[in-house]
Amino acid sequence: MEDLLISVCSPPEIDMDIYGYWIDGFTPDEVAKVSPFRGNHFEFSYRIEESSADMMRMFQFDIEDQFRCFEVLEHYLMQPYLVRSQSVCTVGPELQSFLIEKYWSLDDAFIRELLNKKLTKSRKDLEDASETTGLHLRSVMRQFDNIKRIYAAFEDTTNSSGNAFQFISKNYLISAQLAKKYTCLIYLMDSKF
Repeated sequence: MEDLLISVCSPPEIDMDIYGYWIDGFTPDEVAKVSPFRGNHFEFSYRIEESSADMMRMFQFDIEDQFRCFEVLEHYLMQPYLVRSQSVCTVGPELQSFLIEKYWSLDDAFIRELLNKKLTKSRKDLEDASETTGLHLRSVMRQFDNIKRIYAAFEDTTNSSGNAFQFISKNYLISAQLAKKYTCLIYLMDSKF
């Protein structure tokens, strides 16, 4: 019979390093290979007398659990105002801001690639962008979808001639610096640059 490992914590402890890897498009296996036995809540401060294979397995379970939590939160992260009202994974306001900011972040290499050629949502275009930028495909798709999501929401507003910066800051709860990046992208996309 296989061992059963159960872990319950409320509120959940979110490892910022693992979240960063998830945002960047890594798989749990890749994360385990990149950063074994590290993380801000998976510490071995006491003596464990199990084999290193068992420790690695525990670490792998922890990473997979974190990824499942992030996948559940992703629906809410797509609509930042829902992060505050969701009860699936209760987190404090500072952590909410961090999660939203990181989810909506943009890589400069991807922005350059986006502006260099007109990307469509075809898998081939996004795979090419992923190859060119050196970013994981999942990260490229997340950024592309976020740009399209903001662009469509801004276009759908009744007063699309309004201030894009205020619209983005208010509706997506991101920092001024990131809102400026999105504002520039909307301007360039709207003017068919």
